[in-house]
Amino acid sequence: MFDEPASRDFDLAVGQVEVGCGRVRGRGRCVVVGDFNTARRGVDGPQKFRGEDLLGAFCSLGFRDVWRERSPGVREATWEGPWLGASRLDAAYVSAGLEGAVRGVGYDHSFREQGLSDHSAVVLDL
Repeated sequence: MFDEPASRDFDLAVGQVEVGCGRVRGRGRCVVVGDFNTARRGVDGPQKFRGEDLLGAFCSLGFRDVWRERSPGVREATWEGPWLGASRLDAAYVSAGLEGAVRGVGYDHSFREQGLSDHSAVVLDL
């Protein structure tokens, strides 16, 4: 279902983010926002996602999925397609040093609904 070079590229990109942001673990101010092309099975989509374990490793660095923490149990799709169905692949992660600065987080689905993108936009208000 997934092509191997794309999977390696994903793993490399996540590894670079982990190294680049690892130094802010628990004390710095870092925001990582965008299309992660992965999510948590049963929480953000119906199936197991490629890279789900890397997402867990990323979160173990101290990054928090602020939308998920503020919307426990809520299902909201940011992408829909033939392979993954309706899933939340887009997110905003903040380091612990910024948690208190987050005033709001949500999604603007109009870009996807109007066909301007295949993803909804992440809106993070600091």
